[in-house]
Amino acid sequence: MKHLNPKIIGFALLIFLSILLVYLRFKPYVDQPNSSFFDLYGDGFKNYATTLYHIKFDSTYMQYEGMNYPYGEHVLFTDCQPILANSLKFISQNVVDVSDYTVAIVNLTMLFSFVLCSIFLYLIFNRLKLPIWYNILVSLGLTFLAPQLYRVIGHYGLAHSFVVPAILYFLMRFEEKRSWTLSAVTAVFIILTAQLHFYFFAISAVLITAYFFFYWLRNFSGQLTGKLALHYGIQVLTPLIFLQLWSHWGDTVRDRPTLPMGFLDFRAFAEGIFTGSKIPFWQWIDRTIVDIRDLNMENEAFVGTVSTIFALALIVRWCIRRFKKPFLPYVESDFLRNLFPAVFVILLFSLGLPFTLPGMSGLLDHMGPFRQFRGLGRFAWAFYFGWNIIVWYSLYQLAANAKKIWIKGLILVPALSLLAYESFHFAKASYFSPWKDERLIKSRFETSENYWFKNIDIDRYQAVLPIPYYHIGSENFEFGPLGDQLRFSLIPGWHFGIPNLGVFLSRNSYSQTLEHLPLALYPYRPVDLLSRLPNQKPLLVVIDRVQRGNFAAKNDFSYLMRQGKLLYADDLVELYELPVDATIKAAELWHNDVLNGWNYAQENFTLRDGFMCRIALQH
Repeated sequence: MKHLNPKIIGFALLIFLSILLVYLRFKPYVDQPNSSFFDLYGDGFKNYATTLYHIKFDSTYMQYEGMNYPYGEHVLFTDCQPILANSLKFISQNVVDVSDYTVAIVNLTMLFSFVLCSIFLYLIFNRLKLPIWYNILVSLGLTFLAPQLYRVIGHYGLAHSFVVPAILYFLMRFEEKRSWTLSAVTAVFIILTAQLHFYFFAISAVLITAYFFFYWLRNFSGQLTGKLALHYGIQVLTPLIFLQLWSHWGDTVRDRPTLPMGFLDFRAFAEGIFTGSKIPFWQWIDRTIVDIRDLNMENEAFVGTVSTIFALALIVRWCIRRFKKPFLPYVESDFLRNLFPAVFVILLFSLGLPFTLPGMSGLLDHMGPFRQFRGLGRFAWAFYFGWNIIVWYSLYQLAANAKKIWIKGLILVPALSLLAYESFHFAKASYFSPWKDERLIKSRFETSENYWFKNIDIDRYQAVLPIPYYHIGSENFEFGPLGDQLRFSLIPGWHFGIPNLGVFLSRNSYSQTLEHLPLALYPYRPVDLLSRLPNQKPLLVVIDRVQRGNFAAKNDFSYLMRQGKLLYADDLVELYELPVDATIKAAELWHNDVLNGWNYAQENFTLRDGFMCRIALQH
């Protein structure tokens, strides 16, 4: 009997261990995937809601109709992971209906992406000829330390951490052989993953561009220039053209924001790259030795303490040798030679350079469509994976060249132990006990005592009006949902496909935004948008009762709700029926109160030293 190939055994062991670790870390989400939610607020719940609505209720594959009523939105701007949502929509309509398992599928595909991440890292280290045992340990460690692991708390499309390692693997294979088939596979991969999240196109395009540039510099020739240009056209320009056509196909919006606010607010910071706020060791340093700036997940892509120490050691070594030796040791691989300058340049870009330099902010005006990708810190993911591949390859080579076994152990054992320690704590920090809400499980909701729609004919209503009203998506105006209001207001759409006048999307039309915003303001005039709705069916108002005390800070909705009819109420929520002309009457009431207040002031107050004083109190 022939012996099994050790590489096959190692590959199978990696898959088994990665699945096991995912299960141990996220056990409740695997055991009850359809009723366990990573987030019930903000972006996280929005990701679930837009995906489910698109699969179950949207009439086309391109348009999402669940929010921004009556206009809807192109699916690329909804965070519904169009490649996943549209695949499930097709299966549900043509094979078997899986729409009721949307939450489970979103959860499990996100978790399985970590297994894919470890696989691509394993393939890279395998081609670098590292031992199987070492390869498995490092691949698993880097997977569970990857910055995207933390995205499970709210950005499900971005949580697919396998994308960057896959692009690096394709570049490694391209370095070995410039294959047209490989370029075509890379292009298809980018097109598909860009529809998990459009940032994956930007990150992949920047990484391939930087790598090709340094590849070209090292191997410059006229013949190579032409071939590289053709390969680049296939790998980057073809996906760009396809995605541009896809994003504009059937999209009537022509005034999306081109200058979203906060372009430099979400850049990476050096502390977020080389120190770890989620790791107890670095938290101790922050408390006792040196204050480390507080950052958020957009500013961080911690490479690990081993990689930080290795970077410092290389800088010291390079300075001692007076810059006469190559910065990197053990760079026999052409792939690593080109990879290091590529990811280093991307790191500088993710830090906001050159835009943060004095007098250079004006360059932002010449960024063109890349101005849309304001999350610069996300580009540091390329550095995380690229730099760690270099570091862990070099560490093993350093240990392999040691003549004594105890020196090898002194290099590798602490390094691998530290990687395991940090990946454990980072994975722990990214995990929260599942959120639960029985109202999102239709069969349970319908049999509960607090079923909202028991005595409501849901077909009477054309859309939901959330109160307090929320609108996020124009990237310049922001009226965020308060408390549970986002989830409560999306439940009628979740179960019955009723669209929502609220907006929690991205890159929304300016003109559509300005039409909706009066719903969030004082009722100084009727809301013109409501007079242009496609029919006169009433609106279903969903009110988060806990937020009633916050109403006055945003809008006195009492004028509007005087026109409504109470349908249901419990301790948390109220549902009203509201005619579409209610804002006309609300504006009249508000104007009358303002006029009465003015008349009262004229009769009972006088102006004295710039202040209105009661006439009776002047003396």
